[in-house]
Amino acid sequence: MFLSAQKHRAALFTLIAVILGMVILLGCYFFLHKSSIYPVVNLNSGWSITHKDITYQNITLSRSDIGVADNGDVYILAVRLPKSSIPYPCIEFRSIHSAVDAYLDGRMIYTWGHRLALDGEMVPKGMRTIPLPDDYAGKTLTIRLTSAQNLAFSGFSPVYLGSRQDLFFQSLSHSIFHLFVGIFLLVMGLILLFLSPYLLLSHNMDFRIFFCSIISLLLGSYVLSYYDIFNYFTDRISLNTTIEYMSFYLIPVALSGYIMMASRNLLRKICISFFLTNSIFVMCVVLMALMNTMLISEHTTSLHILCLSEGIIILSLIIRNFHRKSPLRGPDSDNASDVALLTGITGFLICAVIDIIKYTFAKYRGAGGEANNDITFTTFGALFFVMCLLVSYFFYRLSEISSQQKNLQLENLAYLDPLTGLANRARCENFLSALSGSDLPYFIISIDLDHLKLVNDTWGHPEGDRWLSSFAVILQDTFWDASLIGRMGGDEFLIVQEHRSCSVINSRLQDLQTLLSGQKSPLQKIHYGFSYGCAASSELSGTGVSGLYQLADNRMYQMKQQRHMMQEGGRL
Repeated sequence: MFLSAQKHRAALFTLIAVILGMVILLGCYFFLHKSSIYPVVNLNSGWSITHKDITYQNITLSRSDIGVADNGDVYILAVRLPKSSIPYPCIEFRSIHSAVDAYLDGRMIYTWGHRLALDGEMVPKGMRTIPLPDDYAGKTLTIRLTSAQNLAFSGFSPVYLGSRQDLFFQSLSHSIFHLFVGIFLLVMGLILLFLSPYLLLSHNMDFRIFFCSIISLLLGSYVLSYYDIFNYFTDRISLNTTIEYMSFYLIPVALSGYIMMASRNLLRKICISFFLTNSIFVMCVVLMALMNTMLISEHTTSLHILCLSEGIIILSLIIRNFHRKSPLRGPDSDNASDVALLTGITGFLICAVIDIIKYTFAKYRGAGGEANNDITFTTFGALFFVMCLLVSYFFYRLSEISSQQKNLQLENLAYLDPLTGLANRARCENFLSALSGSDLPYFIISIDLDHLKLVNDTWGHPEGDRWLSSFAVILQDTFWDASLIGRMGGDEFLIVQEHRSCSVINSRLQDLQTLLSGQKSPLQKIHYGFSYGCAASSELSGTGVSGLYQLADNRMYQMKQQRHMMQEGGRL
């Protein structure tokens, strides 16, 4: 029943995640789905590009091949704007680590980034929205890009003309899939992060769900920041770029941490080394950025090489484990959890490698350059990977619960009396030993059931078993809140009652006698009877709990002898 309940919880959580995703997707769609009165114009063709005193005419931006811009390189782009005008005109384009100046018929209308470049700081990348004067129609627009670092960018992004509102909605609508995935991963990560303290404490400090939440948050932040989503909600222009790079650098740390917690033996040792290596790498990047030794944006190639090598090693070790039919976590590991984890890692690694190859080719070999690159595969891989992590974790928890159920069944076999379902002698002795350090008041009651030998000798042992079982049920009904009810053997029973007074114990014993007198025995020929002895924790002596139990047992035998003497006197 408990295992079934956990499966229902897992299914419910999955359903909640699906519903959450649909709500976010519909919200993104309805928020961005609007028709503009004045269509946005893509100024893609007819440009002249000047670099190092060489001018190229009639260039299409999406196919321009300019090479890679190094620190100090200047590119001047010029185009004649359409003759038709729209209200509240703006142009919008994406710059990458470069200072920007814009001119209209030779008159400067915008400048940005030069102060950051002169101070040796990172010039953020992102969308630039530049207002135009109302009389812009038919004039020449000139954009001057000054590279602020080595290997800053290659290629030019599209330049759009439209109203600020229309440009805003178009920019978001072009990245609606990435917007949906990023928000979904952020929300999912926050939910898991909120749940992780409870799961850590209730599941023996299992850090898997914590690392899963961090991975989801980092992937969501990276996707949103790559598409400049955070720039729309803050005036701090460097925040979006900082989030992009820091989330990119921290993803390998969280990923190796999760696999480290989800594996054992050689794979665990290697992931521990990867976790430490990636953590040191991030700390070095941050330290060099704070000391102005190297910009935070100048380490991407090193991280690409590090991630690819680590990913190949981890993937090969996981496949090796499966080839040898060796589970990731241990001999009791659920294979379905390992398959889900392997599937997620493989899918994400393949998607990431495709985008890394695309990025490298676009930046150094492609005609469109880095400015026209996207991370669609990584976005899809991130969503797929987090879903696989959740599935892997739930299969793992179900496996753990099943293992706990088996252990509980074995424990029940070891500590339960198979006839009555009460604690057996071994369990009673262990419980009494544990009472030795208790400061709370308690009572030990020793009970001896009458007529068991008579029933066994006259009607057979099956009737004697039923006799004992019926008495055990009555004991449990009477002492329903007892700390322990056990069968010491034969017709002897033990009860430990904590947090009660002597008057309550006497009342319970009277209730037991009342229940027995009105109870029909299985044989309908003899009546239940019992003798008992009670000892309180206040009577503890140097002999300890074992001596206290012996005291209760002695009092039970005294009462038994007195009852026998009374019965013999009644016969005389």
